[in-house]
Amino acid sequence: EPCYCGSGLKYKKCHGR
Repeated sequence: EPCYCGSGLKYKKCHGR
C-alpha cells in the first residue's frame, strides 16, 4: 500500500518506505 507524506491538508503520494 502507498504511503502519504506531507504536511497540513496537502498530502503527497510517495512510494517506498
